[in-house]
Amino acid sequence: MTLALALFGCGPSVVPLYEAARDDALATPGAVPANWRPDLVLHLAEPVVQKLAKEGLAANETLHQRVEISAMGLPVTVTPDLGARRVEVGPVRGCPACLSVDTTLVGPAKWTALGQRGAVDLRVYAKLSLEVTTVLQDGAFTVTVAPRSIDTLEVTVEGAEARVDDLLTSALGADWHKKVLAGISPIELGTVGSQGLPLRALRVVALDNGGLQFEMLSSSPTPGVLSVRDRALVKGFALYADEGSVLDLARAEAFRAAPLTHDVVAEPTRLTVTGSEFDLGLRLWRPVGSGWWRDYDAHGTLSLTEHGVHLAADKVTEGSTSEGAELADPLAVLAEGAILTGIGDALVAGCPRRSHVVADGVRVSTDVTGVTGADGVVVVSGTVAVVGPR
Repeated sequence: MTLALALFGCGPSVVPLYEAARDDALATPGAVPANWRPDLVLHLAEPVVQKLAKEGLAANETLHQRVEISAMGLPVTVTPDLGARRVEVGPVRGCPACLSVDTTLVGPAKWTALGQRGAVDLRVYAKLSLEVTTVLQDGAFTVTVAPRSIDTLEVTVEGAEARVDDLLTSALGADWHKKVLAGISPIELGTVGSQGLPLRALRVVALDNGGLQFEMLSSSPTPGVLSVRDRALVKGFALYADEGSVLDLARAEAFRAAPLTHDVVAEPTRLTVTGSEFDLGLRLWRPVGSGWWRDYDAHGTLSLTEHGVHLAADKVTEGSTSEGAELADPLAVLAEGAILTGIGDALVAGCPRRSHVVADGVRVSTDVTGVTGADGVVVVSGTVAVVGPR
């Protein structure tokens, strides 16, 4: 009887095992812990951060608009045209959600007072704090910075009579910073996360070396932990992704997808990326009747295409099987299914292959130029171009 059951595929049902694997992959992560640690990190190098800050300041209308100030009780109108010559971004001690901006602004300014008018050159040293806020919607965070305080403002006026220079220097230093702070509107840095890479938590960290890191917690039910604040990055950007979390996202998408030909469901069970090559554990389920499963190990390469990160399997080795498992073509399953595409999409969702965003007249363009892996971390790297409004 046992032989007959085996021959006719009527052995013990694997459906409970399949359902347990499916429920595990689709499990809800739960509440975000207070001391959460990231499994995804987007790193912007110091030159990118400096360029973003300089062009962002240059695009701020407050640095070009006419202001009314008081000099020794007299009304004075000043119309500056300032640009940022130097910008340094760093952390603010005691405020994890804040950024410190240290900048020197230079440019001409026109002034009028009591029917007289003239032109001077302004040099402004300013140190201000910005507060970072994040709003979550549909797995994506919108990141906004807004002025918190101007901690230092030193104004030097040159190009006029000494008495005018002194008068404007005193008036601008005493009164202008209040108008500047009131006039700076919140700046939206952009949106991080997407339907393909849903996030649960995000924070922005200013590094001592001038770079910025967006630390993220994915929707993986068992997220890994990344610690990459000490990693050097001299240009562009890098997205660091924990291999285990990428695998979890791909598993969830595999179980959400419709079954493949002959009611087969393909589950990725293991992922290792070394350089530009990957090894993928693959289990094929057929949860119909008593059902069966069959394991494979797939090897392949990662590459960049016009559309993003592409994974292609070139070799498959057969592993364990359940009783009554039918023969299958795993390469055909990988080609038909969305597993490899899903892994690539999860990486590209964090950093699209190419993107162009315009905010307040500042155009930011990114281009993914490399993808590699080592020590359990997949790294997507690329360039960032920032062009100001004028």
